[in-house]
Amino acid sequence: MDFRLNEEQQMLQDTVERLVRGEYSFEKRLEFSETEAGFSEAFWGQLSELGLTAVPFSEELGGFGGGGVEVQSVMTELGRGLCLEPYLQSIILGGGLIAQAGNDSQKEQWLGGIASGELKAAVALQEPQSFYDLNDVATRAEKSGDGYVLNGRKAVVIAGHCADLILVSARTSAPTSGDTRDADGISLFALSPDTAGVERRTYPTIDGSKGCDITLNNVQVGAGALLGEEGKAADVIEYQSGRAIAALCAEAVG
Repeated sequence: MDFRLNEEQQMLQDTVERLVRGEYSFEKRLEFSETEAGFSEAFWGQLSELGLTAVPFSEELGGFGGGGVEVQSVMTELGRGLCLEPYLQSIILGGGLIAQAGNDSQKEQWLGGIASGELKAAVALQEPQSFYDLNDVATRAEKSGDGYVLNGRKAVVIAGHCADLILVSARTSAPTSGDTRDADGISLFALSPDTAGVERRTYPTIDGSKGCDITLNNVQVGAGALLGEEGKAADVIEYQSGRAIAALCAEAVG
């Protein structure tokens, strides 16, 4: 089996490598981590201008149409520079969840902006008690008219402090087994952080980036905020988390 990159893949990796080497010294990284955003908005803009934020998305959305090899190539080079930008959270995991679970209208509404880098997404899947078990979801979303009301807490939402869109897991029904860690009954919602009742507490993380804890107090969202089938989001979350873990491994290699 030939594991060598083809010409197009090699050009992509070389592009990211040159950009990181030229713009992301360790001294600059320290400066970026001290800013309000916790990363370089200018460098994020360069990733966007070069089309690198569009790598995993389909050509119909203005993307590169790249697969796992292309994503790993980008993440390896970003890892080589210890880059702080929320590529993993917004492009891979956030964009991946919408691409898999969203309907055509939702994809049109959000994925174009994510692919262009103009819209940053963050993913709120963990909770204070969950200890990385993404099925341990105590946050509730109860039906209210044509929409839902969300209540609960989400923990360690990386880049959630500067996100334009937050993807939140919540239970829309009790699990049939009675086990609070059952995958059944988990739904996924997309909401604006400016929605009434959303509170964010921002803090630095050990690797120099920034995260936040999110409290949802009677947050009202419309029916259009629900991504995918109600109560059936666990499989989507598991699949896209697997993609994100693979990308994180590539970053670690870099």
